[in-house]
Amino acid sequence: MKEKAEKIFRDDKYNFVWAFLLAALAMTMGMSYCNILPGGFYYGLSGDMFQQYSVFGPHLAEKIREGSNFYYSFNIGMGINTALVWAFSCFSPFDIFYFLLSDAELATAFIVVGKAAASAMFFQLFCKYNLNRNDKFTIIFSLGYGLCSYQLVVLQMSSLTDGLYFLPLVLILVKKLIEEKKMALLTLVYASLFVANFYCGFIVGLSSFGYFCVYFFLKKSDKKSVIYSFVRFAFCALTGFLLASFVLIPAAYYVLGMQSNGLEKFDVEIPNPLQTYLCLFAGR
Repeated sequence: MKEKAEKIFRDDKYNFVWAFLLAALAMTMGMSYCNILPGGFYYGLSGDMFQQYSVFGPHLAEKIREGSNFYYSFNIGMGINTALVWAFSCFSPFDIFYFLLSDAELATAFIVVGKAAASAMFFQLFCKYNLNRNDKFTIIFSLGYGLCSYQLVVLQMSSLTDGLYFLPLVLILVKKLIEEKKMALLTLVYASLFVANFYCGFIVGLSSFGYFCVYFFLKKSDKKSVIYSFVRFAFCALTGFLLASFVLIPAAYYVLGMQSNGLEKFDVEIPNPLQTYLCLFAGR
């Protein structure tokens, strides 16, 4: 048993697992040191994490269990249209913990730790597949990425940290798209990214396009291969965005239906498609 464990530790094939486990351990120890783990001296949920994410996530899980009205709730304020609430706050893949755990504070702790660990893991895989480096030093750099200051500064706005673990995954799949012409998984990941948070989808989408351009600039490929690869890339991004529209369009209509004082109007005009999508990024 001991020899098998030593073999797994020394085998670089499992470096991404170690990056995940060490990042999870480091984040847990950091939260424990600050006394913000569930049961700690301080209450770790504050700001938007307290007012939105740890409230709306469990409420969505409750609605799914009960089978009640998905787009409206009387349990928030005096009643609210929940389309924008779900779209912005509740569709991260890690929000499944709100469905699995009844304790909102414990579920939120799992989400925070899980996102940091996933960021480190996917960055290690990025080093392996995109940078052709898979030694133990990549684990150290992966921990630096997963536990970076951005991860901690925007901790109170949990949905904005989804881009950290999606970015290296998307870049891995962009390279596979270019070299192996694999499109399906990249399309699904783009769709998941925009559903998780459309702001992160916009930022990661631009970053992946920048990576696409730099890749061909360094490779100095012929124009024909660049054009074919660009068409595939654009198809994956656009298809992923359209697949995510079942979440984005109700959210966009909610934004367009709000008055300047934040209240809803009842005479919402039908917007054109460009106005519908732009409102998600530029507000009204």
